[in-house]
Amino acid sequence: MVAVGGSIGTGLLLGSGVAMEVAGPAAILSFAAAAFINFTVAMALGELASAHPAAGSFGVYGDLYLNPFAGFIARAGYWIGIALNIGAEMIAAATYMGYWFGGVRPYIWILVFSVLLLLINLRSVGSYGRSEFWLSMVKVVTIVAFIVIGAALLLGRQVSPQYNAQGGFFPHGLLSPLLAMTLSGSTMDPDLKKFITTTRDPSGEKALW
Repeated sequence: MVAVGGSIGTGLLLGSGVAMEVAGPAAILSFAAAAFINFTVAMALGELASAHPAAGSFGVYGDLYLNPFAGFIARAGYWIGIALNIGAEMIAAATYMGYWFGGVRPYIWILVFSVLLLLINLRSVGSYGRSEFWLSMVKVVTIVAFIVIGAALLLGRQVSPQYNAQGGFFPHGLLSPLLAMTLSGSTMDPDLKKFITTTRDPSGEKALW
């Protein structure tokens, strides 16, 4: 459950919304491609772990197959990525809370959740594991609930499918799913968003992205 919870970030729904804004319904292709890439990487790591059962994961593999500097870069890059991701998660949490408590400044929520996260990590390993388990369970149950409710609404004809309702399956061009693959964060620069959604080709018929 810790692994499952780690793969489901706080910004999942926020990031999904940005991806759909960029690529429209074609964002499903972005998620499918990203899932395939992650699957191949996981399988490769599994083979390496079987061949070299040692602590250190991909850092060790960089040492063995390339050089010590490559191993160091792999470890340092992973640490930097996790550190930046925690900041993005705090911003995503503040964005969610701002929906219900608009009068509270975002930095207040960032401080609250940062302290809560620190307190959980300062407790014993067993306590941390139990906290992660139940927090991960909340994420999994939420996603399953959304899938079930969405499927029930579509199959029960309570809502109309929106696959081609807003400019077709590729409302911003055939390349838009590739750009949406890069949007793993929970926020997006307003100028970049404006550029993506308004830039046109010379004929003026469709967006470049």
